[in-house]
Amino acid sequence: MFRLTIIFICILTFACNNKSETKNAVNKTPNLDTLDKDNSCNCFDGIGSRKGDTATLVLNFRNGQSISVCGFVDKEMEGTTISEFNVFECKTGKSLTEYDAMQICKLYKKKDSLIIQELKYLPTGKNWTWNLIQIGEEIITIKDKKIFTTGNKPKLEKFAIDDNDAEIFLNSLTKGKGHNNEWELEIGKLEVLTLLGNERAKYILENYEEYTGQETDGAVRETWKDARAITEWIKQ
Repeated sequence: MFRLTIIFICILTFACNNKSETKNAVNKTPNLDTLDKDNSCNCFDGIGSRKGDTATLVLNFRNGQSISVCGFVDKEMEGTTISEFNVFECKTGKSLTEYDAMQICKLYKKKDSLIIQELKYLPTGKNWTWNLIQIGEEIITIKDKKIFTTGNKPKLEKFAIDDNDAEIFLNSLTKGKGHNNEWELEIGKLEVLTLLGNERAKYILENYEEYTGQETDGAVRETWKDARAITEWIKQ
């Protein structure tokens, strides 16, 4: 009886350990189950791929047509998070859309459609913490028996910033003082408030160099230009 009890405990221990290992493995793997994975369509020349490369993902539409996604999946992030990629029509090799290395996207399959959500890190959280939020969406689907794409359209995820926090931040800015060491957060806050319709923040963001009295260059200039481009695109 004692021997049977020991065997039973060992079996339970092995089962629990095996379940735990499987769970950990799943957590480290991007969720690709929403999309098809096969080798029926390879990549073509484009951003992040060359003709003949193995596709990252393949989506097969119900009418027999297929598209391939070729790019770099971030295995550390939840879901199918990808950047620097193309979506190709399998039959012709035509590029349907492309996103560069600075653009972060999540992919979803819904019915006969590929949903591409563009994301961006913005300080939208409590105490201006950085969050990855949706700023755009593109849908590739079948229309009139042909593969059709909507193009990337603005679609801003809802968020809110406390009015008092916004006022404190804007009052902390001094005209002609230049940008400080936390310029990335400063530009991010101006971008967030501009997206929420704050006219004062919008003016400072649009005239950042003039307002700060300091020319931008390098990473500061690229961050500022990107913030302006995103706010203008979403608010168009």
